[in-house]
Amino acid sequence: MRRAGVETVMVSVSDSQQVEGRNGIRFQADQSLSEIDASAFDMVFLPGGPGVLPLAKNALITEIIQSYDHESKFVAAIYAAPKVLAQAGILENRPATGHSSVRSEIPVPSQDRIVQPNRIITSQGAGTAIEFGIKLAA
Repeated sequence: MRRAGVETVMVSVSDSQQVEGRNGIRFQADQSLSEIDASAFDMVFLPGGPGVLPLAKNALITEIIQSYDHESKFVAAIYAAPKVLAQAGILENRPATGHSSVRSEIPVPSQDRIVQPNRIITSQGAGTAIEFGIKLAA
C-alpha cells in the first residue's frame, strides 16, 4: 500500500509494537491499537493467517469493524481474516470469500478470488494477494 502512495498505519493489537507473523517474520508496527483514533482512517485491513485468532477475540477490533461498516467505510480482509468479519456480524446477507479453511464460517460464501459487495472487500489468500492489493490501492 505504501508503494502505491497510500498513507498506511500498521497497528499492533498488543501494547508492543513488535509484531511476529507467520514463520517468525517480525515487523515493527507504527502504533498499538490503544494509541489510535480509529475514526481518523478510511479503511481497516485485517491480514490473515494464524494471527486472526487474537483479532477475533478482541472486542475493540469488533467494535471498529462494526463502526466502519455502519459508517460505510472500507473493511478489507484476506485469507482467514474474513472469519473475523463474519464473527463481527457484518457479512450477513453479503457474499464474501476467504481461505478454504474458513469459508464454511462465512454466511454467504463465494468461490471468487476477490469479492466486494459495497465497501467490504475479501480475498482468498496468498495466491490472490497482488490482485487484492491493487484493488485496495485503487
